[in-house]
Amino acid sequence: MHLWTARVQSGFITKTALALGKRCTFPTTAATVCQTNPRQNYCVPRRNSTGFQLDLPNGVSDAQVVTINTTAGPSQSRFAVPYTTLPGYHKPAGTKFYTRAGWGADESLRFGANGENLFADEFYPVQALTVHHTALSVDEDRKAAVRGIYRYQAVDEQFGDIGYHLLIDPEGNLYEGRHSGEELFPIFDGVPIRGFNPKAVTAAHVQGFNSGNLGICLLGDFTNVNPTAAAQETLVRILTALCRLCSIDPTANITYVNPANGTTRAAIALQRHRDWAATECPGNTFAPNFDHIRDRVAAALPGRRIKSGL
Repeated sequence: MHLWTARVQSGFITKTALALGKRCTFPTTAATVCQTNPRQNYCVPRRNSTGFQLDLPNGVSDAQVVTINTTAGPSQSRFAVPYTTLPGYHKPAGTKFYTRAGWGADESLRFGANGENLFADEFYPVQALTVHHTALSVDEDRKAAVRGIYRYQAVDEQFGDIGYHLLIDPEGNLYEGRHSGEELFPIFDGVPIRGFNPKAVTAAHVQGFNSGNLGICLLGDFTNVNPTAAAQETLVRILTALCRLCSIDPTANITYVNPANGTTRAAIALQRHRDWAATECPGNTFAPNFDHIRDRVAAALPGRRIKSGL
């Protein structure tokens, strides 16, 4: 997969709302005035591309182009540990849990020229969980797709790391996301123990509401289709494990309090990205079915049962 993003100050560009940015058809022959929020990202997935041409109409200024090559990357043979697990997570048969080393994360991207950590680790008790989609088509090489998202968010978006705690591919494989410093278990500060209020590293997936909020992202674009059954099964299982580990009732109405700045927000403990912000994420086809995912998670927890009719 190749894509480019054009960051524009004003003028004309084709736009369709998505999660990582805005998706455009290719070639971009149509033009639409972007008036409401001109400083945006626009994405064009292009398989097997060898180059691109960007024509800017009059009035467009400060355009920056980013290309992401997810088909090439470091050799996977150099990584000794392909996958691990989380306490309480029972992975579906035939699936794996890939560490950052397992999917080939270039850890140098997290550091500046002087060796400083670009996204310092901060840990807070978990209050909420949020589900996303990448809003991009997925190449056959799933690890390469994760590497591409990592580079885009860490370098081009200047987050300093990938924005999600975990990612799930169409086969149901799970991928470690945001670096936490823990070698054996992702996400948490040390070994997480149920009942002891484990603290999770802050990622960058819901602006203004990141601390104490776990972000799980499905690889793919679910604007017109649903995630695969395998991806949904892994999603339910990992959400169940995380809710159990962090003593979260996925159906509870909560008042989220950002521990970093005191901002509060009414929320459901387990919800979609679009419930936090003005976005289509996790896709217009999948989003209406999300209540069923939440109910499945609730039904799998001790003392809970699924709602009638689902």
